[in-house]
Amino acid sequence: MSLLRSVLAVSVLASSMQMTEAAVTAAGLPTTGRCTAANFGGSDGLAAVIPSASLKTQLGAITVTKGTNTATLSFTGAQSLFGSDNIGNLTGANEKRVFETIWRCDENSVSGSAWTTISTLDGSLRAVASGAATRSFVDSFTGVTPVNSKYWYIAMALVASSDSPAAIGAKDLVPSFSDAATFTTAQNTFFSSTTDTSPTWSDPRVASVSFLPVQNLAISSSNGFGAGTTVTAAMGGASVGYTLTATIDATLVSSPTYVWTSSNLPTGLTATANANQLTVSGSFTTPGVF
Repeated sequence: MSLLRSVLAVSVLASSMQMTEAAVTAAGLPTTGRCTAANFGGSDGLAAVIPSASLKTQLGAITVTKGTNTATLSFTGAQSLFGSDNIGNLTGANEKRVFETIWRCDENSVSGSAWTTISTLDGSLRAVASGAATRSFVDSFTGVTPVNSKYWYIAMALVASSDSPAAIGAKDLVPSFSDAATFTTAQNTFFSSTTDTSPTWSDPRVASVSFLPVQNLAISSSNGFGAGTTVTAAMGGASVGYTLTATIDATLVSSPTYVWTSSNLPTGLTATANANQLTVSGSFTTPGVF
């Protein structure tokens, strides 16, 4: 059984990302704001790919497990995209290192690069061409204080077309053959690519995790019969969907009229009135009482 030599990519080269004529297609990313494919860069490369000549690989879908200020990303490691049709271009006499790389974007940050490489170099990882092993990467949010936003991830596998068994064998002796140097070549190829470039990278895998604080949304209601009441509901900052329903005893008012008035509504939320119901929806990050 052939093996793909795979390493998690070094984190110091995020600055090499460049904008090109068409950003890579990354299904699942936001289309507006900070964490878009356009801000990531790269491209899909040449669409007409001949499998027997291809260096393309693939990764499995990412799942994210949220911890205390950590996020564990799990996915199936790199394997040849076209199976037996192109595994020979990546193994054996044509063996190449496959760099499994993870980037992160903080959708609410206002400083620094939108996308930052967070994966590290680990030459001990290997992926099997048929039935690749499960990968697990823990994002400890190093340097991020506080961890209180929504974070997006892109994972890709990158290959340098110039890599070879000879280069792999000499990687600890010749600086230009090292994992870091070869990864730089692979990453630069992707981020400088156009739609005329033969792809040496996998399609992106996308995931996200939210550490937005759960806010208490306090809603005070009043009526013509006396003191008002306050309803408090715990709602995640990423998404809100809550409906208040007012009920009046028909023996007191046979045909009541309902008037809903809101103030100090947190940015991003809307309140929609419909007869005896008020629906609050949208997303917010700043707490408020209205």
